[in-house]
Amino acid sequence: MDARAAVRLPYKDIAREGNFPMRKSDPHWVWGRFRKRATILSAGRKVKVACRVCRGVLASCKVPETKDQRGEGQSMPLDSRMVGQRSEAVTHDVDARWTMAYAAGLGDTLPGYFDTTANDPVLAHPLFPVCLEWQVGIDGSSDGIPGLRRDEVGRGVHATHDLHIHRPIRAGDRLTTVATTIGIEQRKPGAYRVVRFDTHDADDRLVCTTYSGSLMLDIPVAGDDRWIEALPEIPDVTSQALESRHYEMSVSAGAAHVYTECARIWNPIHTDRAVAKRATLPEIILHGTATLAMAVSTLVQQVLDGEVGRVRRVSCRFGAMVLMPSTLTLEVSVFGKGELGFQVLTADGARAISHGYLAWA
Repeated sequence: MDARAAVRLPYKDIAREGNFPMRKSDPHWVWGRFRKRATILSAGRKVKVACRVCRGVLASCKVPETKDQRGEGQSMPLDSRMVGQRSEAVTHDVDARWTMAYAAGLGDTLPGYFDTTANDPVLAHPLFPVCLEWQVGIDGSSDGIPGLRRDEVGRGVHATHDLHIHRPIRAGDRLTTVATTIGIEQRKPGAYRVVRFDTHDADDRLVCTTYSGSLMLDIPVAGDDRWIEALPEIPDVTSQALESRHYEMSVSAGAAHVYTECARIWNPIHTDRAVAKRATLPEIILHGTATLAMAVSTLVQQVLDGEVGRVRRVSCRFGAMVLMPSTLTLEVSVFGKGELGFQVLTADGARAISHGYLAWA
């Protein structure tokens, strides 16, 4: 598409061409000039466009420029100077329709998620914060990492997840989430990047904190490994388990499509076979957070007697892909009072989730 054709398009179509956000209500749609990072075209015409990194004015973007001097077949490094970068705050009004849909999409029908006749508003599923965090963009967006091409960003996989719940989310909450890149380091498979999501309520009280780690396969790190915050320690309870239990979890053929719409987490590798194939996947795959949420649902029902508001921490490492339909095995190691370890195995015995940890009040 050339410059003259581009400026005649409505801005939502220009955005679609460059994979920018398309919400007219997004406050970070601004008038700005194209730069190299906004790789739609190189013309110096003014168009309505947002920064692909911070969703702000291109000219005032604070992320350091990284010159694309790679040779053929080379990958652009992930610049460790990103550490400390914060996203814009994103606010959501959480209603019962959304929280109930999320639980229903997991096949979890506990009354605490659905009984609107109770005195208190219905509770959200413990993994519901992922719905809010996806919208922030710094980790969930395909355009959220400066200097990398779209295909390079596509190599990123959700590797680790550590959710701390300070109080349960309820329907009616007005919640604001901010993401901060707290660490980047070089690992053998590629660059490892951790983003901390902080979600506060309308009274500015902290509701939940998530440390989400992504592994950028075959992407090197530019600069030294850098951290501005140490990751919370995760207890190893599996070696000290008092007992072990096993549960089966059925994944339907349409599980990814249902989860996509109920969670409002839209990534086409989970729903579009052509996109999944282009990403060298064998088929569409289930979201890692869907697998984790199914495990948490089973644990709440089987170990916590269905008391959905008691979960305080959920962490894990993601591993093998989950294809659909399939049957998963949840292996649980119960350690003492208030905490347990778990892992989720695919039908062929591969670990879809390992080093799982759940703590409750």
